[in-house]
Amino acid sequence: MAALLGNEATETNVARSAPTARRLHLATHHLVDEVDQASYSALALTAPQTPTPEDDGFLRLIDLLERGRGKLEGCELVVL
Repeated sequence: MAALLGNEATETNVARSAPTARRLHLATHHLVDEVDQASYSALALTAPQTPTPEDDGFLRLIDLLERGRGKLEGCELVVL
């Protein structure tokens, strides 16, 4: 998997590329929701020109659980 930089680092592109990655390293900013629900904490990615519920520029824990479950079986290492 090639590096996703700048405008390429969208939630859609990460979801599309991650299942084939042996190593996944996400170096990005994050938002933490310590008060309400930890599942709303997120990694900040590039927002698409037209945000959608599936790609709003924030990769939340709940997104990983709902959209990524079982799709990283070939991944040996994930670094956030």
